[in-house]
Order: sequence, then C-alpha cells, then structure tokens
Amino acid sequence: MSDYGLRVYDSSGNVILEITDRITRLMYVSSQTASAGNSGALSQINNLLTGNFAVPVNASITKSAHIISRSSNTLTWTTWSGLYVTPATCVIFCFAYT
Repeated sequence: MSDYGLRVYDSSGNVILEITDRITRLMYVSSQTASAGNSGALSQINNLLTGNFAVPVNASITKSAHIISRSSNTLTWTTWSGLYVTPATCVIFCFAYT
C-alpha cells in the first residue's frame, strides 16, 4: 500500500513532520534580511518537537530561503547562495507540534 501526504525530513533523513502530526503553537517568528545569519535561544521549545521554516518575502527564481537548523533549544539560520542564486529576505517560523 502506498503512503500519501506530506513528510518533512531533516538533513539526516529522519521524518520530523508528517501529515498525521498536528501543528499546535506558533513559538517564534522573526524577519531576517538577506545578509543576516544568526541564531536565537528559545527556552519555550525545550523538550518539544518543532517544525522550523524560512519563507522568502522577496522571492524570485534567483532568490533562496535561509537554511534553518536546531540544536537543543537554539535555532540557527544562515544564508545560502550559489552560482545564479542570492539570499532573500526571509520570515522565520518555529511551530511546536505533537
């Protein structure tokens, strides 16, 4: 039988969010410029599962979203650029889910 729905994987290939999970609370939102790379300690996400997303606000085919990672209760975001791609200004979201 096939599986249907959304699954989000981390960089190690582990499922961190899937269609049966419920996003329950917005824990953090922040606007970051295209040149910003930084981090934020969020005590409210300690021992919680989170989904962390960067959404570009001035998106085009040549703009990229920030890369988001989490270690313990700290979110880190960095910009990414490539041959024809430059960083976009992004809004960073952190949702706690069950």
